[in-house]
Amino acid sequence: MFGNDDVLADRKYRATLTCISLKGTIMILNKEEFLRIFRTENESWKVQFSQAKEREKSELNTLLNYEKVKRVISRNESEI
Repeated sequence: MFGNDDVLADRKYRATLTCISLKGTIMILNKEEFLRIFRTENESWKVQFSQAKEREKSELNTLLNYEKVKRVISRNESEI
């Protein structure tokens, strides 16, 4: 499943899919249908929401670490 994190976070879609085989099937749910289905399945909703939050935290940590590395590199370059 792709794009569910963006729906749950109420942001524009960031997922892009590319099929590398000669055959493929894509099943699409619009935002309203996705929310209707998962909200009626309470346990599924909790799992989706929890997983989305964990991935979002991980992405944020990655960005913060990237910024720290950039500052260290910049500081080192200015000392040269």
